[in-house]
Amino acid sequence: AKQVEMAEAAALSRETRPLAIAQATFKRRHRDMIRRAHPEVFFVWVQASEESRLERLRAGGNLVDEALGRRMASDFEPPQEGEDCAVLANGVGENPEEEAALVQRIRKLLAERQSA
Repeated sequence: AKQVEMAEAAALSRETRPLAIAQATFKRRHRDMIRRAHPEVFFVWVQASEESRLERLRAGGNLVDEALGRRMASDFEPPQEGEDCAVLANGVGENPEEEAALVQRIRKLLAERQSA
């Protein structure tokens, strides 16, 4: 995907854009494998309460049902000290953020990292 973005940017005479992958990386060894292949990677853990997560799964519209979601959660290894990862809360309290607001928070976080 990175090579495709670089080729498109060159063809359009524009700068490359950051690449975002929306995929759960449950195990540290998987995150480490991605880090080895892409040293510039930055993980964002969008943290939600168990009930909020299960409610979204019950609503449907995705490939993961509630039972699979529970099994996946039991396998999750939260990022540890020393991992380059930000944690953003979404729906941990009573009022989950709208998707657009969460996306804006992630964009702000990435912009801050790029300017640092």
